[in-house]
Amino acid sequence: MRKLLCLLCACVLLMTAGCGKKNDDDTALSEPPVTEEVTPTPTPTPEPFQALVPESPAVASEWFDDALFIGDSVTLGLSLYCGENLGKAQFLCAGSMSATNLLSGLIVPTFQGQSVSLAEGVTMSGASKIYIMLGMNNIAFGVDEAAADMLTVIGQILEANPDVTIIIQSVTPMASTSNIAGRGLNNDNIRTFNAKMQELCQENEWYFVNVAEVMTGEDGCLRTDVCSDPNDMGIHVSAAGVAVWIDYLKTHTPAL
Repeated sequence: MRKLLCLLCACVLLMTAGCGKKNDDDTALSEPPVTEEVTPTPTPTPEPFQALVPESPAVASEWFDDALFIGDSVTLGLSLYCGENLGKAQFLCAGSMSATNLLSGLIVPTFQGQSVSLAEGVTMSGASKIYIMLGMNNIAFGVDEAAADMLTVIGQILEANPDVTIIIQSVTPMASTSNIAGRGLNNDNIRTFNAKMQELCQENEWYFVNVAEVMTGEDGCLRTDVCSDPNDMGIHVSAAGVAVWIDYLKTHTPAL
C-alpha cells in the first residue's frame, strides 16, 4: 500500500512539472517580436521656380537646334548674323512686328521664306523651345496693353503646341541718339515693360533671359559698339552686337 501511494505521488509531481513547463513555453511564445524603428527618409523640398535665367556654363551651338526665335527686325538681325552659332535654330519674324499687330493681322511673320500665321509657324517648326522678343513696336501704346497682348500671343503658341518651353527675351534698349525715341517709346518704358514681363514669367513659370543687360551701356542706353544704326532709329544690333547676344544666350540657358 505504501508503495502504491509513493507511485501515485510521483505521477502527480511529474504532471505538475510538465504543466509548468508548458505554461512557460506559452508565455514565451505570446511575447510580441521586437522590431527596430525605421526612420523614414525625408522627401526633398523642390527648389522654388525662378523665371530669371542665371549665368551658367556655355552650351554648344547644338543646344539651339530645336529652338524657334520669334521677333521683329531686331531678331531679324540675329537671324542674319548668327551663322551656325545657334545651331539649326529657326526664325519666325517680321519687321515692325509686335504682339498687337500680330494679333490683328496687320503684320504677318515669315517662316522659311513664306508668310504664315503664328500657329502655323510654331507647328511647322516643330520646335520645343521658343524664344520671344517683342515689344519695341507697341510699347508706345502702353506697357500694360503690350504685356496683355504678349500674354495672348503666348497663349496661342501654347494652344498650337502645349509642350513647348517658353523663353522670353528682354527688349533691348535704344541708343541715346535714337531719332524715334519719344514720350511713349523710350528706355524708361522699355525697362518697365521688361520688368512686367519678368513678373508674368514668374507667375506662369516661363523663363526670362535678360539680354538687355549685356547690351546696355553705363548711360542706360544701347551700347554704341553693338548698334548698327546709332544715328537713325538706334534700336538695331550690328554683327558685333549679335556676337555679344549669342554669347549671352549660350551662357544663360534654362536647366530643362
